[in-house]
Amino acid sequence: MVSTKLPLELEEEILTRVPPFSLHRFRVVCKQWNALFNDKIFINNYLACARPRSEFMLMTDSKLYSVNFNLNDEDPNINIRELMSMDFRLLETVPCDGLFFSYKTTRTATVWNPWLRQTRLIKIDHMPDPFFICGMGYDSSRTEKRYKLFGYTIGQKSVVRYVIYEFASNAWKYFDDDPAVCRYFLYNNVSMHGNLYWVSNYNFETRCFIRVLDCSKEIFKPFCTLPCKNKVSCYSPVLAAFKGERFSLLQQCRITSNIEIWVTKKKITNADDGDDVKWIKFMSVLLPNLPIVCQLHSKVYLVDDSFYGKSVVTCCNDETGQLCVYIVRGDICRKIKLDDVVGELRRCFLYIPSLISLRDFR
Repeated sequence: MVSTKLPLELEEEILTRVPPFSLHRFRVVCKQWNALFNDKIFINNYLACARPRSEFMLMTDSKLYSVNFNLNDEDPNINIRELMSMDFRLLETVPCDGLFFSYKTTRTATVWNPWLRQTRLIKIDHMPDPFFICGMGYDSSRTEKRYKLFGYTIGQKSVVRYVIYEFASNAWKYFDDDPAVCRYFLYNNVSMHGNLYWVSNYNFETRCFIRVLDCSKEIFKPFCTLPCKNKVSCYSPVLAAFKGERFSLLQQCRITSNIEIWVTKKKITNADDGDDVKWIKFMSVLLPNLPIVCQLHSKVYLVDDSFYGKSVVTCCNDETGQLCVYIVRGDICRKIKLDDVVGELRRCFLYIPSLISLRDFR
């Protein structure tokens, strides 16, 4: 009788494409799979394959929800899952590899994996007030990722100092740079390949550019110019990841609410210095009564190019304050009310469920 057992390499390839909530249940299938889901190489491969399956995570004043959908369907359905009641004061950072940073009090904080429901406490009682954490990245120059938190403090005479916390050494250190950077670094930064990227230079009628925090070298530097100007008639451009390894950029008119979206032509690599980055127009959305995607608490959107055409999805409040998901394809905008979400929206993120355990987090 011919054996029906698949080669281990093929099993791993298939499992990297299994939806996360199903994968979680598969831990009890056998010891081999349970051990595989803790393997760091498998975790990194799963993260790479999971990026197109991004979902929204919504934080209200009382609960945390995930909202997912499949844009490969002709008529995408919205699935809402209540993850937990909130006992954190505030989620502060855009996720890195599915991990969040959040404050529990003004003197303690945690790194948090909401999917595995694991936390790691960080003491910040020695840091001066005010103290802000802006993002999380990792040292990609090493074989094994070494995660870091980045933020800044404002001291006497409004002196800005940037702060790095490295998990492997459990140590804080300072470095100095342009104090104006912190105004832009706090919001709308994107974590990619361990580095943090964000739109900078908000002077009206000037060409905007992307600035990067190289988390390996721990320095700020310009990365590339953007294909749009920051006009008085438009909201500040919003940066996001596209298919995991490319950028997308959304600009919305204040007057008409019309949207223009660009994407980078090629993948962004860790060795990329930004000189060869090319942008192409992805889509224009010229529909009346579009929501304001650029709201401070929910600067989040997802663009996709599937069999059914180009799409942009956003989650924000409509003109009545009702929380909704908007799915735009061509000249059709589908509005789905999130009646099951309880409480006032505080923050909204693009999220990828993560297998990274914080028990041996470095």
